[in-house]
Amino acid sequence: METQRDYHALLRGMLSEKRYRHSLAVSARAGELALLHGIDREKAALAGLLHDACKELPGEKQLEIIEKHGIVLEERLFCQKAFLYPNVLHQISAPCFVAEELGIHDPEILSPIRWHATGRPAMTREEMVLYAADLTSEDRGYSDVADYRALANRDLEEMMFQSLRFVVGDLARRQEGVCPDTLFAYNYYWAKKKFGEGLRRESFSW
Repeated sequence: METQRDYHALLRGMLSEKRYRHSLAVSARAGELALLHGIDREKAALAGLLHDACKELPGEKQLEIIEKHGIVLEERLFCQKAFLYPNVLHQISAPCFVAEELGIHDPEILSPIRWHATGRPAMTREEMVLYAADLTSEDRGYSDVADYRALANRDLEEMMFQSLRFVVGDLARRQEGVCPDTLFAYNYYWAKKKFGEGLRRESFSW
């Protein structure tokens, strides 16, 4: 798989029409944000296109892809052999798939895909751009999306803090589990906002 045509054909075979259209929208938005924040536009757009490649695969298939890639997930992420946070499993399986099946090994493409759903402490600009693109793509229609779009255009780190603050609170209100990576990311950006620079990523993860 080496051409954009190949990638689109692949995704059409793996995703529903709605998810495929979302991937196109995220790719376009990632390209816009890349120009605003001084990173490689083509890489950002490709990461956006492929970020949900495994989203609609069964969990068991995603775990097979992850295992094939040599990643051993921590036991704390499972309960009775079921992955505790199924909505974010694709951010682990997708970069494995992209590396193994598409032969893409560029960390500026793989790492944004790896963290686009949960975030993580001390994200790179490439990672924040994809996170923001997924949150603010043209197909998103939640009530305050325009505010998040403007914030992402202006300040990626503030966008991370505000969006993670909402996600953690919303999941808690709905009495759903919060993936540890999301909590670590929130704590990092909260602490950076409160105390400034000098934070170590390792202080906000297990």
